[in-house]
Parts: sequence; C-alpha cells; structure tokens
Amino acid sequence: MLNFGTDVNAVVEVPKNIQGKKTLLHIASLYCQWEVIWLIVERRADINIRNTKHDAALFSAAISGSLEIIRILLDKGMSVDLTNAEDSTLLHLSAVTDNLEAMKAHVERGASLNNANKDGATRLL
Repeated sequence: MLNFGTDVNAVVEVPKNIQGKKTLLHIASLYCQWEVIWLIVERRADINIRNTKHDAALFSAAISGSLEIIRILLDKGMSVDLTNAEDSTLLHLSAVTDNLEAMKAHVERGASLNNANKDGATRLL
C-alpha cells in the first residue's frame, strides 16, 4: 500500500469495533505492530497526528499496553505529557489499564504527576 503512493498520514475508516477514523500509525499502535510502526516512521509519518477523537497514536499504544511501542514513539519525539480531548495523558491511560511498567516508563521520562483530566483525576488517582 505504501509502495503505491498511499499517504502515510491518511485518516481512514476502520471497523466499528475500533471506533472512529484513524491513521495507519494509530492502528499499528493499537494492535502492537512495531514493525509497521518502524516502516511508517521511516516514511516520515507525522507521529503527532491526531485521530477524529483527538488521540495521538501514543494513546493507542497505551490502551494496547505495548511498552515497546510507547518507547518507540517517545524516542521519536512524542511528548510524555501529551493530552487527549479529555485532558488525559499516557499516565492516565496506563493507570486505567493497570500497566505498571508503562507507568514507570512515563515517570522515568518526566511525566507530570499533578495535572488533572476533565474528570478531576490526577495521574495517580
């Protein structure tokens, strides 16, 4: 697909079980496809692009629980304190999914612990 000129940052319709429109980077992050992520990042994908729900691919990685993909995207320059439409961060999502290793990785990279999301929850509560 990419070899035939498809825009690496194109937002596409996805099956209903995934909800909303996403980029290839979002889908690969959600399904823990690190090989695909490396390929599209090499093709200069915009790692900061948001889907129709205002989530970056890093949120898909946090939801999937893939520490490796989280690290890849952070290494490529994504902010550890990036927020979505609910003002939740990676640390919020990792806490909600009980991913202690991902939470540790966020804190080690300097994630803020004090900001609250729209529900008033801080990163640790």
